[in-house]
Amino acid sequence: ALMELIYSTAIQFGGGSLGLSALGSVNANMSDKDIINASYDNKIANYKSYFKSSSADVQESVRNRFKNERNDVLALVGRGGSFRSGTASKKQNVRTSSKGAQMVNVAKKYLGTPYSWGGTSPSGFDCSGLVQYAASKVGISVPRTTYEQVQGGREVSKNNLQPGDLVFFGSSSDPHHVGIYIGGGQYIHSPKTGDVVKVSSLNGRSDYLTARRYT
Repeated sequence: ALMELIYSTAIQFGGGSLGLSALGSVNANMSDKDIINASYDNKIANYKSYFKSSSADVQESVRNRFKNERNDVLALVGRGGSFRSGTASKKQNVRTSSKGAQMVNVAKKYLGTPYSWGGTSPSGFDCSGLVQYAASKVGISVPRTTYEQVQGGREVSKNNLQPGDLVFFGSSSDPHHVGIYIGGGQYIHSPKTGDVVKVSSLNGRSDYLTARRYT
């Protein structure tokens, strides 16, 4: 059901109080589009009070995440999908034929998700957990840890990066961070405790190590 989908996306933030408030503003007589808009209007309007102790960057990432979620769900409904009578078809969930681009699209759905050490699910990711999760959703097998991930796939030069390539930071003896290249010199990653899944520039990293391609 559509209301279950809205609730499940909201419980990623502290037990679902945003989701519960959103669900209180909809009813079964509303259309899918109206339910989506009413729910996300509520989330976007109230996110600051829930994340008031977080930094401005974290608040903005969460706000952008809700906006992106709304657009994704509206797009599926607009293409004829219905969340009232089952799940969307595989064709509706696949945006491009490129595995790398599909992997990027999956990761972007979790912008604003809190970092969680050892996290491997939408309730919270660490850096390698986000990579493994996004890859698994498009049928790509990637090891669990950063140290294992940097040893797999095939090496790619920085000048030949493509969306979906894994970018690593640190040293050969201590690869301590990984993200997913999204194009335009940017990558998506789950940085550290107290932060959230977000997009950053490769140019801002002096500890860039290498890149590996699993697609």
